[in-house]
Amino acid sequence: SELVLMYDIPVRNTLYNCFADSTSVEFDRSLRTFTLHLIPTNNIQCATLPSGVRVNLTVASPAFPNIMTLNVSDYSYANTSEVVFPITIPKVDLDTFTDEQYVFVTIESFKDIAEIEILIFDESKSDLENCFEDLNLLIDHMIDLNIQPAQQCINQIVSQVDNSNSYVKTVVLRINTFSFTLDTDNFIDLYQLQVNGTIELDSTPEIIANIALIRQEPFLDGLLLITSIQGGQEVILQYIISQITIANIDGLFLETTVSLQDDNFYTFFTTNPTLIAQWLEEPNNIGYTDIIYRLSGRLSDSSFITFQKYLTAPFDPSLRDICFSCNAGNAQDKQRCLSFYNNTLKLGGGEFFLDILLFKDEEFLDNEKNILQYMSSPWKKADLKLKRAEFCLDAFDRTQESSADSAFKSLSVGQSGAVFFQIRNKTASTDQNLVFQKPVSQIEVQIREQCFNCDDLTDSSKKNTCLMYLDKGLNLADQIMYFGLTVPNVGTQTSNVLKITKGDYLVVEAVVVYACGVIISIACLVICVVHIMFTHKQIKIMKKKNRHK
Repeated sequence: SELVLMYDIPVRNTLYNCFADSTSVEFDRSLRTFTLHLIPTNNIQCATLPSGVRVNLTVASPAFPNIMTLNVSDYSYANTSEVVFPITIPKVDLDTFTDEQYVFVTIESFKDIAEIEILIFDESKSDLENCFEDLNLLIDHMIDLNIQPAQQCINQIVSQVDNSNSYVKTVVLRINTFSFTLDTDNFIDLYQLQVNGTIELDSTPEIIANIALIRQEPFLDGLLLITSIQGGQEVILQYIISQITIANIDGLFLETTVSLQDDNFYTFFTTNPTLIAQWLEEPNNIGYTDIIYRLSGRLSDSSFITFQKYLTAPFDPSLRDICFSCNAGNAQDKQRCLSFYNNTLKLGGGEFFLDILLFKDEEFLDNEKNILQYMSSPWKKADLKLKRAEFCLDAFDRTQESSADSAFKSLSVGQSGAVFFQIRNKTASTDQNLVFQKPVSQIEVQIREQCFNCDDLTDSSKKNTCLMYLDKGLNLADQIMYFGLTVPNVGTQTSNVLKITKGDYLVVEAVVVYACGVIISIACLVICVVHIMFTHKQIKIMKKKNRHK
Protein backbone atom coordinates (compact mmCIF):
# COMPACT_ATOMS: atom_id res chain seq x y z
CA SER A 1 0.00 0.00 0.00
CA GLU A 2 1.13 3.58 -0.57
CA LEU A 3 1.13 6.19 2.14
CA VAL A 4 -0.25 9.49 0.99
CA LEU A 5 0.46 12.56 3.13
CA MET A 6 -2.12 15.31 2.96
CA TYR A 7 -1.26 18.93 3.78
CA ASP A 8 -3.55 21.88 4.14
CA ILE A 9 -2.44 24.62 1.78
CA PRO A 10 -3.26 27.94 3.46
CA VAL A 11 -5.37 30.36 1.49
CA ARG A 12 -4.07 33.92 1.83
CA ASN A 13 -6.47 36.59 2.87
CA THR A 14 -6.61 39.31 0.21
CA LEU A 15 -6.48 42.80 1.63
CA TYR A 16 -8.13 45.62 -0.32
CA ASN A 17 -7.78 49.41 -0.31
CA CYS A 18 -4.53 49.35 1.66
CA PHE A 19 -2.82 52.05 -0.44
CA ALA A 20 -3.95 55.24 -2.14
CA ASP A 21 -4.10 55.69 -5.92
CA SER A 22 -1.21 58.15 -5.62
CA THR A 23 1.13 55.26 -4.73
CA SER A 24 3.78 55.28 -7.46
CA VAL A 25 6.87 53.61 -8.90
CA GLU A 26 9.95 55.66 -9.83
CA PHE A 27 12.52 54.36 -12.32
CA ASP A 28 16.16 55.56 -12.10
CA ARG A 29 18.11 54.69 -15.23
CA SER A 30 21.48 55.69 -13.82
CA LEU A 31 21.19 53.86 -10.51
CA ARG A 32 19.34 50.94 -12.16
CA THR A 33 16.57 50.89 -9.58
CA PHE A 34 12.78 50.85 -9.24
CA THR A 35 11.57 52.68 -6.11
CA LEU A 36 8.09 51.89 -4.80
CA HIS A 37 6.59 54.91 -3.01
CA LEU A 38 3.85 53.65 -0.66
CA ILE A 39 1.04 55.88 0.57
CA PRO A 40 -1.14 53.92 3.04
CA THR A 41 -4.88 54.59 3.46
CA ASN A 42 -4.64 53.66 7.15
CA ASN A 43 -7.08 50.80 6.62
CA ILE A 44 -7.10 48.96 9.96
CA GLN A 45 -7.47 45.58 8.25
CA CYS A 46 -4.13 46.11 6.46
CA ALA A 47 -2.31 46.63 9.74
CA THR A 48 -2.25 42.83 10.12
CA LEU A 49 0.71 42.65 7.70
CA PRO A 50 3.72 41.60 9.79
CA SER A 51 7.27 43.00 9.80
CA GLY A 52 8.55 40.17 7.62
CA VAL A 53 6.98 40.39 4.15
CA ARG A 54 7.85 39.68 0.55
CA VAL A 55 7.27 42.47 -2.00
CA ASN A 56 6.79 41.48 -5.65
CA LEU A 57 7.05 43.97 -8.53
CA THR A 58 5.77 43.14 -12.03
CA VAL A 59 6.62 45.51 -14.89
CA ALA A 60 4.69 45.12 -18.14
CA SER A 61 7.73 45.23 -20.41
CA PRO A 62 9.64 42.61 -22.45
CA ALA A 63 12.80 44.01 -20.81
CA PHE A 64 11.62 42.54 -17.49
CA PRO A 65 9.91 39.21 -18.16
CA ASN A 66 10.36 38.01 -14.58
CA ILE A 67 8.80 39.24 -11.38
CA MET A 68 11.23 41.17 -9.16
CA THR A 69 11.05 40.03 -5.54
CA LEU A 70 12.44 41.64 -2.39
CA ASN A 71 12.27 40.28 1.17
CA VAL A 72 11.71 43.03 3.74
CA SER A 73 12.34 42.22 7.39
CA ASP A 74 11.45 45.57 8.95
CA TYR A 75 8.19 46.34 7.20
CA SER A 76 5.57 48.53 8.85
CA TYR A 77 2.23 49.26 7.18
CA ALA A 78 1.98 52.66 8.84
CA ASN A 79 5.62 53.76 8.50
CA THR A 80 7.24 52.06 5.49
CA SER A 81 6.98 54.58 2.66
CA GLU A 82 9.67 53.37 0.26
CA VAL A 83 10.92 50.03 -1.10
CA VAL A 84 13.87 50.02 -3.53
CA PHE A 85 14.26 47.24 -6.11
CA PRO A 86 17.77 47.03 -7.60
CA ILE A 87 17.91 45.86 -11.22
CA THR A 88 20.30 42.95 -10.91
CA ILE A 89 19.75 41.39 -14.35
CA PRO A 90 23.07 42.16 -16.13
CA LYS A 91 21.83 41.94 -19.72
CA VAL A 92 18.89 44.31 -19.42
CA ASP A 93 19.25 47.11 -22.00
CA LEU A 94 17.84 50.12 -20.19
CA ASP A 95 18.36 52.35 -23.23
CA THR A 96 15.43 50.58 -24.96
CA PHE A 97 13.20 50.72 -21.88
CA THR A 98 10.56 53.46 -21.91
CA ASP A 99 7.79 54.53 -19.55
CA GLU A 100 5.35 51.69 -18.92
CA GLN A 101 1.60 51.96 -18.58
CA TYR A 102 1.15 49.11 -16.12
CA VAL A 103 2.96 48.05 -12.94
CA PHE A 104 1.55 45.55 -10.43
CA VAL A 105 2.75 45.10 -6.84
CA THR A 106 1.91 42.57 -4.15
CA ILE A 107 2.94 42.59 -0.48
CA GLU A 108 2.71 39.08 0.94
CA SER A 109 2.97 37.38 4.30
CA PHE A 110 2.15 33.79 5.17
CA LYS A 111 -1.51 34.69 5.75
CA ASP A 112 -2.20 37.97 3.96
CA ILE A 113 -1.62 39.54 0.55
CA ALA A 114 -2.15 43.16 -0.44
CA GLU A 115 -2.45 43.91 -4.16
CA ILE A 116 -1.65 47.30 -5.67
CA GLU A 117 -2.23 48.45 -9.26
CA ILE A 118 0.23 51.27 -9.87
CA LEU A 119 -1.27 54.10 -11.87
CA ILE A 120 1.73 56.46 -11.65
CA PHE A 121 5.06 55.47 -13.22
CA ASP A 122 7.81 58.11 -13.25
CA GLU A 123 11.37 58.19 -14.51
CA SER A 124 13.72 60.29 -12.42
CA LYS A 125 17.05 61.78 -13.37
CA SER A 126 19.44 60.84 -10.63
CA ASP A 127 21.49 63.63 -9.12
CA LEU A 128 24.49 61.61 -10.19
CA GLU A 129 23.82 62.50 -13.82
CA ASN A 130 24.48 66.18 -13.17
CA CYS A 131 27.40 66.25 -10.78
CA PHE A 132 29.46 68.79 -12.74
CA GLU A 133 28.82 72.21 -14.16
CA ASP A 134 31.85 71.79 -16.42
CA LEU A 135 34.74 69.42 -17.12
CA ASN A 136 37.68 70.34 -19.35
CA LEU A 137 41.24 69.23 -20.04
CA LEU A 138 44.45 71.08 -20.79
CA ILE A 139 47.19 68.94 -22.33
CA ASP A 140 50.72 70.27 -22.56
CA HIS A 141 53.60 68.04 -21.51
CA MET A 142 51.29 67.05 -18.64
CA ILE A 143 47.52 66.67 -18.21
CA ASP A 144 45.37 69.00 -16.10
CA LEU A 145 41.73 68.07 -15.39
CA ASN A 146 39.68 71.13 -14.46
CA ILE A 147 36.41 70.42 -12.66
CA GLN A 148 33.51 72.67 -11.70
CA PRO A 149 31.39 70.74 -9.15
CA ALA A 150 27.61 70.88 -8.95
CA GLN A 151 26.14 71.04 -5.46
CA GLN A 152 23.49 68.34 -5.88
CA CYS A 153 26.01 65.47 -5.70
CA ILE A 154 27.79 66.56 -2.56
CA ASN A 155 26.18 63.69 -0.59
CA GLN A 156 27.10 61.07 -3.22
CA ILE A 157 30.69 62.07 -4.07
CA VAL A 158 32.03 60.86 -0.73
CA SER A 159 34.46 58.19 0.52
CA GLN A 160 33.58 54.82 1.99
CA VAL A 161 34.67 56.10 5.39
CA ASP A 162 31.98 58.78 5.25
CA ASN A 163 29.19 56.53 3.93
CA SER A 164 29.66 52.77 3.66
CA ASN A 165 26.39 52.38 1.75
CA SER A 166 26.92 55.10 -0.88
CA TYR A 167 30.40 56.20 -1.94
CA VAL A 168 32.86 56.67 -4.81
CA LYS A 169 34.99 53.60 -5.49
CA THR A 170 37.24 54.65 -8.41
CA VAL A 171 37.72 57.62 -10.76
CA VAL A 172 39.19 57.09 -14.25
CA LEU A 173 39.99 59.67 -16.94
CA ARG A 174 39.77 58.33 -20.49
CA ILE A 175 41.18 60.18 -23.52
CA ASN A 176 40.48 58.29 -26.74
CA THR A 177 41.90 54.82 -25.97
CA PHE A 178 44.15 55.97 -23.10
CA SER A 179 43.01 55.55 -19.47
CA PHE A 180 44.41 57.22 -16.36
CA THR A 181 43.34 56.29 -12.81
CA LEU A 182 42.99 59.33 -10.59
CA ASP A 183 43.60 59.52 -6.86
CA THR A 184 40.07 58.97 -5.49
CA ASP A 185 40.62 60.72 -2.15
CA ASN A 186 42.08 63.82 -3.81
CA PHE A 187 39.17 63.87 -6.26
CA ILE A 188 36.59 63.62 -3.46
CA ASP A 189 38.32 66.29 -1.38
CA LEU A 190 38.39 68.69 -4.33
CA TYR A 191 34.71 68.03 -5.10
CA GLN A 192 33.69 68.63 -1.48
CA LEU A 193 35.32 72.08 -1.55
CA GLN A 194 32.64 73.07 -4.11
CA VAL A 195 34.99 75.39 -5.98
CA ASN A 196 36.61 75.18 -9.40
CA GLY A 197 39.77 73.13 -9.10
CA THR A 198 42.46 71.30 -11.05
CA ILE A 199 43.78 67.77 -10.77
CA GLU A 200 47.22 67.30 -12.31
CA LEU A 201 48.23 63.79 -13.32
CA ASP A 202 51.48 62.45 -11.95
CA SER A 203 54.44 62.76 -14.33
CA THR A 204 55.40 59.09 -14.42
CA PRO A 205 57.41 57.82 -17.43
CA GLU A 206 54.37 55.85 -18.63
CA ILE A 207 52.06 58.87 -18.43
CA ILE A 208 54.62 61.11 -20.17
CA ALA A 209 54.93 58.56 -22.99
CA ASN A 210 51.14 58.38 -23.35
CA ILE A 211 50.85 62.18 -23.41
CA ALA A 212 53.27 62.28 -26.36
CA LEU A 213 51.00 59.82 -28.21
CA ILE A 214 47.84 61.75 -27.28
CA ARG A 215 49.31 65.01 -28.61
CA GLN A 216 49.74 63.34 -32.00
CA GLU A 217 46.06 62.32 -32.25
CA PRO A 218 44.04 64.29 -34.83
CA PHE A 219 40.89 64.31 -32.66
CA LEU A 220 40.47 64.01 -28.91
CA ASP A 221 37.41 62.85 -26.98
CA GLY A 222 37.36 62.48 -23.22
CA LEU A 223 35.26 60.82 -20.52
CA LEU A 224 35.37 60.88 -16.75
CA LEU A 225 34.28 57.47 -15.43
CA ILE A 226 33.18 57.29 -11.78
CA THR A 227 32.51 53.87 -10.29
CA SER A 228 30.04 54.47 -7.47
CA ILE A 229 28.43 52.23 -4.87
CA GLN A 230 24.80 53.27 -4.41
CA GLY A 231 22.70 51.31 -1.95
CA GLY A 232 25.00 48.32 -2.26
CA GLN A 233 24.84 48.36 -6.08
CA GLU A 234 27.86 49.25 -8.26
CA VAL A 235 27.16 51.74 -11.04
CA ILE A 236 29.55 53.36 -13.54
CA LEU A 237 28.73 56.97 -14.32
CA GLN A 238 30.07 58.61 -17.47
CA TYR A 239 30.65 62.34 -17.85
CA ILE A 240 31.71 63.85 -21.16
CA ILE A 241 34.73 66.16 -21.11
CA SER A 242 33.26 69.27 -22.72
CA GLN A 243 36.56 70.72 -23.98
CA ILE A 244 40.05 69.31 -24.58
CA THR A 245 42.74 71.85 -25.36
CA ILE A 246 46.24 71.15 -26.62
CA ALA A 247 48.43 73.90 -25.19
CA ASN A 248 49.57 76.26 -27.95
CA ILE A 249 51.63 79.43 -28.22
CA ASP A 250 49.14 82.29 -28.28
CA GLY A 251 49.43 84.32 -31.48
CA LEU A 252 51.57 81.81 -33.36
CA PHE A 253 48.79 81.40 -35.94
CA LEU A 254 47.48 84.74 -37.16
CA GLU A 255 44.70 83.53 -39.45
CA THR A 256 43.59 80.04 -40.39
CA THR A 257 40.79 78.94 -42.69
CA VAL A 258 39.85 75.93 -44.80
CA SER A 259 38.00 76.18 -48.08
CA LEU A 260 36.73 73.57 -50.54
CA GLN A 261 37.75 74.16 -54.13
CA ASP A 262 37.59 71.96 -57.22
CA ASP A 263 37.72 68.64 -55.23
CA ASN A 264 40.53 69.99 -53.04
CA PHE A 265 40.76 71.09 -49.41
CA TYR A 266 42.73 74.34 -49.22
CA THR A 267 44.10 75.55 -45.90
CA PHE A 268 45.02 79.23 -45.73
CA PHE A 269 47.15 80.44 -42.85
CA THR A 270 49.76 82.92 -41.73
CA THR A 271 52.13 82.55 -38.80
CA ASN A 272 54.00 84.97 -36.59
CA PRO A 273 57.68 84.61 -37.66
CA THR A 274 59.00 85.76 -34.28
CA LEU A 275 56.94 83.23 -32.33
CA ILE A 276 57.73 80.48 -34.85
CA ALA A 277 61.44 81.13 -34.32
CA GLN A 278 61.01 81.02 -30.55
CA TRP A 279 59.05 77.77 -30.79
CA LEU A 280 61.68 76.10 -32.95
CA GLU A 281 64.41 77.19 -30.53
CA GLU A 282 62.75 75.63 -27.49
CA PRO A 283 65.08 73.03 -25.89
CA ASN A 284 62.70 70.20 -26.66
CA ASN A 285 62.52 71.14 -30.37
CA ILE A 286 66.19 71.78 -31.14
CA GLY A 287 67.45 69.37 -33.75
CA TYR A 288 64.11 68.74 -35.48
CA THR A 289 64.50 67.16 -38.89
CA ASP A 290 60.95 66.80 -40.23
CA ILE A 291 57.76 68.84 -40.28
CA ILE A 292 54.28 67.45 -40.85
CA TYR A 293 51.36 69.69 -41.77
CA ARG A 294 48.17 67.78 -40.99
CA LEU A 295 44.60 68.68 -41.90
CA SER A 296 41.93 66.85 -39.91
CA GLY A 297 38.20 67.11 -40.54
CA ARG A 298 35.21 65.63 -38.74
CA LEU A 299 31.51 66.04 -39.59
CA SER A 300 28.31 65.85 -37.56
CA ASP A 301 27.59 62.41 -39.08
CA SER A 302 30.80 61.15 -37.31
CA SER A 303 32.71 60.71 -40.57
CA PHE A 304 36.27 62.03 -40.54
CA ILE A 305 39.35 62.39 -42.70
CA THR A 306 43.01 63.32 -42.26
CA PHE A 307 45.67 64.54 -44.70
CA GLN A 308 49.39 64.92 -44.11
CA LYS A 309 52.08 66.83 -45.96
CA TYR A 310 55.69 65.95 -45.12
CA LEU A 311 58.42 68.58 -45.30
CA THR A 312 62.03 68.57 -44.19
CA ALA A 313 63.79 71.19 -42.07
CA PRO A 314 64.20 74.13 -42.09
CA PHE A 315 60.76 75.61 -41.45
CA ASP A 316 59.47 77.82 -44.29
CA PRO A 317 57.74 80.90 -42.77
CA SER A 318 56.56 82.08 -46.20
CA LEU A 319 54.24 79.06 -46.62
CA ARG A 320 50.73 80.52 -46.72
CA ASP A 321 48.51 77.71 -47.97
CA ILE A 322 48.50 73.96 -48.56
CA CYS A 323 46.34 72.01 -50.97
CA PHE A 324 45.14 68.57 -49.85
CA SER A 325 43.71 66.93 -52.96
CA CYS A 326 41.09 64.22 -53.37
CA ASN A 327 42.87 63.22 -56.58
CA ALA A 328 45.80 61.68 -54.69
CA GLY A 329 46.10 58.08 -53.52
CA ASN A 330 44.43 54.89 -54.71
CA ALA A 331 40.87 54.57 -55.99
CA GLN A 332 39.47 53.78 -52.54
CA ASP A 333 41.18 56.80 -50.97
CA LYS A 334 39.91 59.07 -53.73
CA GLN A 335 36.33 57.83 -53.33
CA ARG A 336 36.42 58.26 -49.55
CA CYS A 337 37.87 61.75 -49.91
CA LEU A 338 35.27 62.84 -52.47
CA SER A 339 32.49 61.44 -50.29
CA PHE A 340 33.76 63.48 -47.33
CA TYR A 341 34.17 66.53 -49.60
CA ASN A 342 30.56 66.32 -50.83
CA ASN A 343 29.18 65.64 -47.35
CA THR A 344 31.02 68.70 -46.04
CA LEU A 345 29.26 70.83 -48.63
CA LYS A 346 25.91 69.16 -47.92
CA LEU A 347 26.18 69.56 -44.13
CA GLY A 348 27.48 73.11 -44.37
CA GLY A 349 30.89 72.50 -42.83
CA GLY A 350 32.39 70.59 -39.93
CA GLU A 351 35.17 70.59 -37.36
CA PHE A 352 38.62 71.18 -38.90
CA PHE A 353 42.11 71.38 -37.37
CA LEU A 354 45.55 72.25 -38.73
CA ASP A 355 48.51 70.71 -36.90
CA ILE A 356 52.20 71.43 -37.29
CA LEU A 357 54.08 68.44 -35.88
CA LEU A 358 57.84 68.40 -35.34
CA PHE A 359 59.88 65.19 -35.44
CA LYS A 360 63.51 64.35 -34.99
CA ASP A 361 63.79 61.43 -37.37
CA GLU A 362 60.95 59.23 -36.01
CA GLU A 363 60.83 60.75 -32.52
CA PHE A 364 57.90 63.09 -31.84
CA LEU A 365 58.97 66.44 -30.38
CA ASP A 366 56.05 68.89 -30.33
CA ASN A 367 52.79 69.92 -31.91
CA GLU A 368 50.96 73.20 -32.52
CA LYS A 369 47.23 72.61 -33.11
CA ASN A 370 44.88 75.28 -34.41
CA ILE A 371 41.16 75.31 -35.14
CA LEU A 372 40.39 76.15 -38.77
CA GLN A 373 37.46 78.34 -39.68
CA TYR A 374 35.45 76.65 -42.42
CA MET A 375 34.72 78.89 -45.40
CA SER A 376 31.92 77.99 -47.77
CA SER A 377 32.33 79.62 -51.17
CA PRO A 378 29.57 79.90 -53.78
CA TRP A 379 32.21 79.22 -56.41
CA LYS A 380 33.97 76.00 -57.30
CA LYS A 381 36.92 77.74 -58.96
CA ALA A 382 37.89 81.04 -60.59
CA ASP A 383 40.18 81.63 -63.56
CA LEU A 384 42.20 84.82 -63.92
CA LYS A 385 42.41 86.89 -67.08
CA LEU A 386 44.44 90.06 -67.50
CA LYS A 387 43.25 93.07 -69.41
CA ARG A 388 45.02 96.32 -70.20
CA ALA A 389 44.43 97.94 -66.80
CA GLU A 390 42.55 95.38 -64.73
CA PHE A 391 42.42 91.84 -63.40
CA CYS A 392 39.26 89.88 -64.24
CA LEU A 393 38.15 86.67 -62.60
CA ASP A 394 35.84 84.21 -64.27
CA ALA A 395 33.97 82.42 -61.44
CA PHE A 396 32.43 78.98 -61.86
CA ASP A 397 29.57 77.66 -59.73
CA ARG A 398 29.95 74.38 -57.87
CA THR A 399 27.22 72.64 -59.85
CA GLN A 400 27.17 74.40 -63.18
CA GLU A 401 29.19 76.71 -65.40
CA SER A 402 27.66 79.81 -63.84
CA SER A 403 28.15 81.43 -60.47
CA ALA A 404 24.68 83.00 -60.40
CA ASP A 405 22.65 80.59 -58.23
CA SER A 406 25.10 79.94 -55.39
CA ALA A 407 26.40 83.50 -55.32
CA PHE A 408 22.83 84.79 -55.22
CA LYS A 409 22.13 82.65 -52.10
CA SER A 410 25.23 83.99 -50.34
CA LEU A 411 23.58 87.37 -49.78
CA SER A 412 20.09 88.10 -48.53
CA VAL A 413 17.70 90.49 -50.25
CA GLY A 414 18.92 94.02 -49.61
CA GLN A 415 22.18 92.77 -48.10
CA SER A 416 25.52 93.92 -49.48
CA GLY A 417 28.87 92.18 -49.34
CA ALA A 418 32.24 92.64 -50.98
CA VAL A 419 34.23 90.68 -53.55
CA PHE A 420 37.98 90.82 -53.12
CA PHE A 421 41.12 89.83 -54.99
CA GLN A 422 44.50 89.48 -53.30
CA ILE A 423 48.00 89.03 -54.69
CA ARG A 424 50.53 87.98 -52.08
CA ASN A 425 54.25 87.78 -52.57
CA LYS A 426 55.61 84.36 -51.63
CA THR A 427 58.44 85.95 -49.69
CA ALA A 428 57.98 87.51 -46.27
CA SER A 429 58.01 90.95 -47.89
CA THR A 430 54.64 92.65 -48.25
CA ASP A 431 55.77 95.46 -50.57
CA GLN A 432 54.36 93.75 -53.63
CA ASN A 433 51.12 92.53 -51.98
CA LEU A 434 47.94 93.91 -53.51
CA VAL A 435 44.41 93.87 -52.09
CA PHE A 436 41.41 94.85 -54.20
CA GLN A 437 37.89 95.02 -52.78
CA LYS A 438 34.61 96.36 -54.05
CA PRO A 439 31.08 96.26 -52.64
CA VAL A 440 28.46 94.10 -54.33
CA SER A 441 24.72 93.69 -53.92
CA GLN A 442 22.81 90.43 -54.20
CA ILE A 443 22.27 91.17 -57.89
CA GLU A 444 25.82 92.31 -58.63
CA VAL A 445 27.40 89.24 -57.05
CA GLN A 446 25.71 87.09 -59.69
CA ILE A 447 27.87 88.61 -62.42
CA ARG A 448 30.19 85.84 -63.53
CA GLU A 449 33.13 88.06 -64.41
CA GLN A 450 34.42 90.29 -61.60
CA CYS A 451 37.11 92.84 -62.54
CA PHE A 452 39.50 94.92 -60.42
CA ASN A 453 41.22 98.01 -61.82
CA CYS A 454 44.67 99.33 -60.90
CA ASP A 455 43.18 102.81 -60.65
CA ASP A 456 41.13 101.62 -57.65
CA LEU A 457 44.34 101.50 -55.59
CA THR A 458 45.00 104.75 -53.70
CA ASP A 459 48.65 104.01 -52.90
CA SER A 460 50.80 105.11 -55.87
CA SER A 461 53.48 102.46 -55.23
CA LYS A 462 50.79 99.75 -55.13
CA LYS A 463 49.33 101.12 -58.35
CA ASN A 464 52.75 100.88 -60.03
CA THR A 465 53.13 97.31 -58.77
CA CYS A 466 49.70 96.54 -60.19
CA LEU A 467 50.66 97.88 -63.61
CA MET A 468 53.92 95.95 -63.45
CA TYR A 469 52.01 92.72 -62.94
CA LEU A 470 49.78 93.54 -65.89
CA ASP A 471 52.74 94.43 -68.13
CA LYS A 472 54.56 91.24 -67.13
CA GLY A 473 51.72 88.85 -66.51
CA LEU A 474 53.90 85.76 -66.42
CA ASN A 475 55.44 86.98 -63.13
CA LEU A 476 52.11 86.26 -61.46
CA ALA A 477 52.97 82.58 -61.53
CA ASP A 478 55.41 83.35 -58.72
CA GLN A 479 52.74 84.95 -56.53
CA ILE A 480 49.85 83.62 -54.41
CA MET A 481 46.44 84.86 -55.53
CA TYR A 482 43.06 84.67 -53.81
CA PHE A 483 39.54 85.57 -54.83
CA GLY A 484 36.53 85.59 -52.56
CA LEU A 485 33.31 87.03 -51.20
CA THR A 486 32.94 88.69 -47.79
CA VAL A 487 29.47 88.31 -46.25
CA PRO A 488 28.62 90.46 -43.20
CA ASN A 489 27.04 88.67 -40.24
CA VAL A 490 25.85 89.99 -36.90
CA GLY A 491 28.93 91.61 -35.40
CA THR A 492 31.30 89.66 -37.66
CA GLN A 493 31.96 88.93 -41.30
CA THR A 494 32.67 85.71 -43.16
CA SER A 495 35.17 85.55 -46.02
CA ASN A 496 34.78 82.85 -48.64
CA VAL A 497 38.17 82.29 -50.26
CA LEU A 498 39.38 80.61 -53.44
CA LYS A 499 42.99 80.23 -54.49
CA ILE A 500 43.62 81.09 -58.14
CA THR A 501 45.27 78.05 -59.64
CA LYS A 502 44.61 78.51 -63.34
CA GLY A 503 44.46 81.51 -65.58
CA ASP A 504 45.17 83.15 -68.91
CA TYR A 505 48.14 85.37 -68.08
CA LEU A 506 48.01 87.25 -71.44
CA VAL A 507 46.99 90.86 -71.55
CA VAL A 508 43.77 90.30 -73.47
CA GLU A 509 43.10 93.87 -74.56
CA ALA A 510 46.71 94.40 -75.60
CA VAL A 511 46.53 91.30 -77.76
CA VAL A 512 43.38 92.60 -79.40
CA VAL A 513 44.92 96.01 -80.02
CA TYR A 514 48.09 94.42 -81.33
CA ALA A 515 46.08 92.16 -83.61
CA CYS A 516 44.09 95.11 -84.89
CA GLY A 517 47.32 97.01 -85.54
CA VAL A 518 48.72 94.11 -87.50
CA ILE A 519 45.56 93.90 -89.60
CA ILE A 520 45.63 97.64 -90.30
CA SER A 521 49.33 97.48 -91.21
CA ILE A 522 48.75 94.60 -93.59
CA ALA A 523 45.80 96.44 -95.15
CA CYS A 524 47.95 99.56 -95.63
CA LEU A 525 50.72 97.48 -97.14
CA VAL A 526 48.30 95.85 -99.58
CA ILE A 527 46.89 99.25 -100.55
CA CYS A 528 50.42 100.58 -101.13
CA VAL A 529 51.37 97.58 -103.24
CA VAL A 530 48.19 97.89 -105.31
CA HIS A 531 48.79 101.60 -105.70
CA ILE A 532 52.42 101.03 -106.81
CA MET A 533 51.30 98.36 -109.29
CA PHE A 534 48.60 100.69 -110.61
CA THR A 535 51.09 103.56 -110.95
CA HIS A 536 53.60 101.28 -112.67
CA LYS A 537 50.92 100.17 -115.09
CA GLN A 538 49.93 103.77 -115.87
CA ILE A 539 53.57 104.68 -116.59
CA LYS A 540 53.82 101.82 -119.10
CA ILE A 541 50.64 102.96 -120.85
CA MET A 542 51.96 106.50 -121.10
CA LYS A 543 55.27 105.30 -122.57
CA LYS A 544 53.45 103.33 -125.27
CA LYS A 545 51.39 106.40 -126.21
CA ASN A 546 54.54 108.49 -126.57
CA ARG A 547 56.12 105.95 -128.93
CA HIS A 548 53.13 106.04 -131.20
CA LYS A 549 53.42 109.77 -131.45
